[in-house]
Amino acid sequence: MKIMCVGDIHFADAFTHRTDNVRNTFEKKWEQIFELCRKKECQLMLLTGDIFHHKHPLRTSHSLVQFVIQLFKKSPVPIYSTVGNHDIQHNDIKTLQKQPLGVLMQSGVIKPLLCTLMHPKTADGSISVKDAIELFGISYSADLSQIHLPPKKKGFKRIGVFHTFMDWASGTFYGAEKVWSFQELKHLDCDFILNGHDHQHYEIANDNTGIIIRPGALIRYSRNEVDLKRKIYVAVLNTERPEHIYYELKAAPAEQIFDLATQVIQKKEKEEVSDFVQVLENIKHFKQKSLSEEIEGMDLPPDVKTELEGYIESVKK
Repeated sequence: MKIMCVGDIHFADAFTHRTDNVRNTFEKKWEQIFELCRKKECQLMLLTGDIFHHKHPLRTSHSLVQFVIQLFKKSPVPIYSTVGNHDIQHNDIKTLQKQPLGVLMQSGVIKPLLCTLMHPKTADGSISVKDAIELFGISYSADLSQIHLPPKKKGFKRIGVFHTFMDWASGTFYGAEKVWSFQELKHLDCDFILNGHDHQHYEIANDNTGIIIRPGALIRYSRNEVDLKRKIYVAVLNTERPEHIYYELKAAPAEQIFDLATQVIQKKEKEEVSDFVQVLENIKHFKQKSLSEEIEGMDLPPDVKTELEGYIESVKK
């Protein structure tokens, strides 16, 4: 089975520092994805969550939700998604039904992936023995240590779609978010792991946890250096071989879609404020010492210090 794998999307009406028409940009990206689905003969599509950008439903217009529904109706393959932290409020999965992603799921354009095994069907409703897939999703708020799946069926391949931090070692991200180690995922017995959340595209070697696929986020919405330089990828997974291949989508250069001129001005203003604060600190420091003490602390030859002190004394007279 060939499966299209797409990272965090972050649909929004607009982004603060972007100057392009965001909806048009999203539409062009999805045209590329749908065309790639057809070209590579994909049978399913998996999304890593964060479908919408704003957590609060009042900040996502009805027009945008309708736009996404109509857009996804054009998909040549069924779409499945797990739940990201931007898809729920207060990290509570119970709020999903009232969120924009909940509306998409109720409309049928996206099928939910939760912590239970399911057997996806292709667009024509069929599934062959060679395409026998066990599919499940891990939402942002899920505790992986408390998830226990039944043994994998003989001949089936298991795919887990995650929205979390994972790495070689467990820990926390800036002391706040849990980072799961690959070892902590082994009990889920995945053949393939599709993961989102941190937006970056990079390869992770197979640790006998399963092949790990990280396409990265579909949109750049901040002006930090990493996001400005980041390229946009999707991946096509072939479960038979098995292999996954990344494909770069066409995207406009950062200077064409971001207000970088304002960023330069703001950076200069920040530097000027920093310089002014330093001047104030120097004045404060200077007031705490006499001129003689300042001169004594300078890295000058003794004869120069003596001459300088003599000059200051002559000025005082």
